Amino acid sequence: MPIRKSPAATATASASTKKQRASNLKSPNNGKSDDNMARNLSDLSPVQGRWYTAGFHEPSGQMRIEARRSKFYMFVPLVSACDAVDRRDQTAGISDIRVRKSGGVTRLTFTEKSQLWDKKLYTVEFHPNHIKYYYKVFGRGSVGRAYFFRSWFQADNTVETELGVIPGFDTVFNPAVNFWGKDYYFAGDRAVMTSGDCKKFWGQGLVSAPYCYGLNDRGDGLWVGAGLGVRAGQYNFEEFNYNTNETNRVFGPGGFDCNYNGKLHIDGSWESPHMLLFAADDQYSMLERYVGLLEKDYGLSLPRKRSVPQWWRTPIFCGWGEQLSLGFKEKGNFEGVPFGAYCTQDLHDQWMDILREKKVKPGQVIIDAGWEARDTRGDMVVDTARWPDLRGWIENQQKQGIRVLLWMLAWNCSGIPLDECVTDAQGRAVAVDPTNPAYEKRLRAMVRRMLSDEPGCYNADGLKIDG
Repeated sequence: MPIRKSPAATATASASTKKQRASNLKSPNNGKSDDNMARNLSDLSPVQGRWYTAGFHEPSGQMRIEARRSKFYMFVPLVSACDAVDRRDQTAGISDIRVRKSGGVTRLTFTEKSQLWDKKLYTVEFHPNHIKYYYKVFGRGSVGRAYFFRSWFQADNTVETELGVIPGFDTVFNPAVNFWGKDYYFAGDRAVMTSGDCKKFWGQGLVSAPYCYGLNDRGDGLWVGAGLGVRAGQYNFEEFNYNTNETNRVFGPGGFDCNYNGKLHIDGSWESPHMLLFAADDQYSMLERYVGLLEKDYGLSLPRKRSVPQWWRTPIFCGWGEQLSLGFKEKGNFEGVPFGAYCTQDLHDQWMDILREKKVKPGQVIIDAGWEARDTRGDMVVDTARWPDLRGWIENQQKQGIRVLLWMLAWNCSGIPLDECVTDAQGRAVAVDPTNPAYEKRLRAMVRRMLSDEPGCYNADGLKIDG
């Protein structure tokens, strides 16, 4: 049995006692606070919100979340693994099941016995419009992945070892941009949101996505959001994943996880991010509701009314496409082609002439990779051989009503002293360190040089920040 009862829960209660306990758990709140102890999951009555009903299944240790006016449903295990880098977190049973009702919220708490941590305390809050799920880990160690609705177990009566989401939906929406243009996934696919980059869906490191997946059964008018509730300072995971498949199984349990890659160290206790489940009419209103929850409960503050300059809505011409075209034309392939060599002042003059001949007037021009001198990407200093008068060229465009943006490469440590960089285990620089005061000073000087109209600066209108 995946979820074992605590020793106290194995005692047989009389029929009248069990009936009375179930009656207590079903009793209306009436504005009062009720705190009830349950012997096992079968004692728990279903909980209803405005859009969902949540029920509990004792033999499997799972919760069924079912939409009340939709065909959407999902089975999820109540326990979630919190793995170390080199060791799996396996569940060894739950106990101390309690239900408390207060202020229109039903709160389920229980304790899990873990084979990796001293213990784990869980909280599931059933609000009228959303469900909040999280756990607190006690012990010492470094976290690899912190899962939600996915765990592992050992039992003599089954060859299975995993617990995970059983989807009553077939579509997963991922708002993270990528160069595949892939937004929708099957329920059995893996989807990734990363603050860095993903080898399969490259490009996510360029734009941060809301950490919220959308779940839907095609043809159904309801979308369920599955998003992370985190405060400032808690965004220290590298990925938020759906269906990480470490065993490469064709079929198997799914779930969600935050990948900390061993960089989160627990010494005493740690509370996981909150998993928020809520409903919306479509995937985009779902994201609006998610952001609203972050603003209401997690300290997020966004400017709802911002002034967007008109020039930002004008057509953009970027030289990168022309650089690729020339490189491919002259070399016959992309392998080893120095595309930056085609980022020159003379070629940009030719391209602007072609646009004028075609009566195309961009409102913005991006000078892409290659305007900077060799080995100065950490400082972004102009290559005067390619751009003998970068500032003059920029200001000439500005006189024609055209804004100019300069390309820059974030995190690049080319030419940066080692003590201003993040290093790997061998002491090699892998990226600049934005927390280093010396690098912060360098970064501020670099941005000023590109954007300021002071002498010696380039007076550009903005930056294209690459990853």
